[in-house]
Order: sequence, then structure tokens, then C-alpha cells
Amino acid sequence: VDHFLKPIASLQPSFLKDTFDFISRIKRVTDLPPHTLLVTCDVESMYTNINNVDGLAAVNFFFNKYPSTIRPSNLILQILDICLASNDFLFQGEFWLQTSGTAMGKTFAPSYANLFMAKMEQDFFISFGYKPFLYLRYLDDIFIIWTEGMSLLKSFLHDFGGFHESVKITYTIHQDSIDFLDVTVFKPSLEASSLSTRVHFKPTNTHHLLHRQSFHPQHTFKGLVKSQLNRFHRLCTDGKHFEEATRILFRGLRNMHYTKRFLQKLRRDVLFEITHTTPRTHCN
Repeated sequence: VDHFLKPIASLQPSFLKDTFDFISRIKRVTDLPPHTLLVTCDVESMYTNINNVDGLAAVNFFFNKYPSTIRPSNLILQILDICLASNDFLFQGEFWLQTSGTAMGKTFAPSYANLFMAKMEQDFFISFGYKPFLYLRYLDDIFIIWTEGMSLLKSFLHDFGGFHESVKITYTIHQDSIDFLDVTVFKPSLEASSLSTRVHFKPTNTHHLLHRQSFHPQHTFKGLVKSQLNRFHRLCTDGKHFEEATRILFRGLRNMHYTKRFLQKLRRDVLFEITHTTPRTHCN
């Protein structure tokens, strides 16, 4: 089922593959008006709340929108219906049958939920009569750039949260910066017409990765640290934020018996590789 749903889900305008896809979309944003608002929304319990009838209807809608001679659309819909209607599980010694929504562990669940949300968003934008300056979604996490003032935004969020019984949202609104996935999106200045990003560490992140005294090959420790530093470089627009994220990571790793000398050498190696393979030079 997922083999046929996933490619269609990735074609939707709001679809985000991962954080790096999000970063690339943010980089294209220019000419923001001064009073732009940054909004994030979370769809509550999206997987388990999707009405089966509406979910299947959304999939059928996109099958018709993107016809294919090699896709057995009717058969896929029948199999999907069986998967949704036959999910039994054991809870406190009793067997239960899930009558609505899909289990989060199902392979097709993300693509199925993406298509349901894409259809719902499409219908809502038509009904509301306005689409945000930028609207992106990673599964149940939504990012919005809003340029039409707080009053209309509140109406948008109120109507959006009540448009479909399966979709209930919580939201956060900020004018200067906001956290989304594992980055913080912010305006570099009050007059800025574009957005910048830096690494966002959740409060629960202790940076306790792999203990230095564990029995692993040496290249494992090096690869772990270097992968984190490369990720920081890709997520940070400015070099000072890369350095800040690196200091936070190294502080946690020092508690895991990584030596300062070992970490600093890896940092130099990563920066050398970056400056000799990419045009960015702010981390020299």
C-alpha cells in the first residue's frame, strides 16, 4: 500500500520530507513584510483520529488526480480498507478492535495521514478563501508564515481547527522566532525580509550519545561526532550559531569521557572538509 501512496504524498505542496527539506524551503523565502508572524501547529493524535471513510475518500481522490496504468487503484483501496478495519490489539488482558484511525506502527500510516491532511487542507483553503504566505507540514507538525495580521490569523486557526472532526490543533504564534522540528526559525533583524535558522535543542536533550569508554571501534566515535557537526552546519545559517551548538554538544560529550583534544580535532577536521567542499566560508 505504501509503495503506491508515498510517491503521491510527496507531490503535495505542503509536504516536507525532513528538516533539511524544510531548510531548503525556508531559504527561498524573500520579501517578507515587516509584521510577518511565525506560526507552528500540532495536530492532536492525528493517526488515531482520522475517520476511515474520509481517509479512504482522500486516497481515492488523489488516485483519480494522479492516474496510473500500473497502479491497481481499486485493489489498493480494498487492501487499505482491510488494514484500517482489522487492526486488533491487546490491552490490559483484553482484545480490542480499532474502529477508527490507523495504528502508528503501520508502514503506510505516514503516507495515508499525509494524503488525508493534504485533501483536508486543500478543501479548507478553498472554503476559507485565503492561503498563508507559506504553509508547510511534516506529518502532524505544521509551519506557517502569515502576513495578513493577527485578527485574520486567529480566524484562520479557529476555522482550521474546527473544519474537520478528525483535526484538532494546538498552535504557537511568535513575531521574531519559533521552534519547528529541530531548528529555530528567526528573523535576523527587525527589518529582515528573509529568515534564518539555527539548531534547536529540546529541554530533554542531554547530549548523552555514545559513551567514550564503551567497546566500539574508534571510527564509530569519530563518525558520531562528525555527523552531528555536519548536521549543525547544515542547520545553522550563521557561523556563530554553529559554534554555539557545537559548544553545547561538546559540553555534554565531555561528561561522557570524550577528551577536549579529541573533540577539537574533530571540529577542525569537519570545518576543513566543509570549507574545501562547499562554497560556505562563515565557519572558518
